[in-house]
Amino acid sequence: MIYPKRNLGILGSGQLGRMFTQSASKMGYNVLVYSQEKDSPSSKVGASPINGDYEDFEKLGKFIENVDAVSFEFENITENCLKFLLEIERNRGSNFFMPSPSCILLAQDRILEKEHFQSIGIPTVPFLVIRTGNENWNEFSFPAILKTTRFGYDGKGQWKFSAPSELTEFLKTNPPNDNLSYILEKVFPFEKEISVIYARDSSGKEFIFPPGENLHKNHILDTTKFPAEISDSIHDKAIQYASLLGRSINYYGVFGIEFFVLGEELVANEFAPRPHNSGHFSMDASNISQFELQLRVLTGQTLPDSNQVKPCIMKNILGDQYDTSINICMDLMSLDSRYHLHLYQKDEAKPGRKMGHINFVGPISEVDSRFWTI
Repeated sequence: MIYPKRNLGILGSGQLGRMFTQSASKMGYNVLVYSQEKDSPSSKVGASPINGDYEDFEKLGKFIENVDAVSFEFENITENCLKFLLEIERNRGSNFFMPSPSCILLAQDRILEKEHFQSIGIPTVPFLVIRTGNENWNEFSFPAILKTTRFGYDGKGQWKFSAPSELTEFLKTNPPNDNLSYILEKVFPFEKEISVIYARDSSGKEFIFPPGENLHKNHILDTTKFPAEISDSIHDKAIQYASLLGRSINYYGVFGIEFFVLGEELVANEFAPRPHNSGHFSMDASNISQFELQLRVLTGQTLPDSNQVKPCIMKNILGDQYDTSINICMDLMSLDSRYHLHLYQKDEAKPGRKMGHINFVGPISEVDSRFWTI
């Protein structure tokens, strides 16, 4: 059965939109993507691209008129655009945007995000909001990380300071203003970072993957080991907090939420209101991927009651040594069918740019040593 919603819209057209398009096409849905990018990863697998600025409301409005439901591939969309979408949501109803633009507004503002976490009982690291440059941070615990409130990812817009005097000097030349505020966060001495992939449909039914364990290099996700090696207590709290967040904001769709683990202490770092890099294991190690979950929510299909998953290691492939990495991947796949390669068809390999990922489905003890050098 093909469900009534046939034309699906995605704001953004990168690799996440690409993988969503691949899932949607298998089930007979049409995908239209709206972004400023031409010849995008999404368009190369059959998505119909509409190129335009996110504040070209005439063009964006026409895009929205031609789709039956809209989701998001990334959250770095301007506030003016999201307010425009909220006006459309008031007319089209709460099942048109999944998630609501209000959820995007929350996730893209680190202050609002952390304040909301704390308001519903999800612990966070201690933080201080810096909007004027006159706040008293001399009593704040250092070392600390200063982050821009909005539009930072993969380590961008972040600075680490070991003492208050260093922060004072930085703010002399980089003061906050009407368009720039900061959040100062205590460095948390975590032992592990974990993340949970969460889905919720418009009936309130949830589907939640067990946590995966993440390792970063140069502030960019390098590997996710699924499932994470954590205690039952940490596992249960992570699932509980993900559900608490999803229900508190009436979330429709898929999100990823990251946590820091120290002993039996669990604190939330941030959430991404979309499929998440750390959830790519689900493409090969699960009966249902995070992108099919996103598709099911968007088209009104039922989320599964249960799921079979296998151990998996996901490794990102960056543009730094792209040719060498691909050669290793090809060699590994020729020797063992448990390796699964997913390339994003980006035109240029750049340092730090995510060009694809490879999954190994099986015990970590059986991973070839060359896998870690990709």
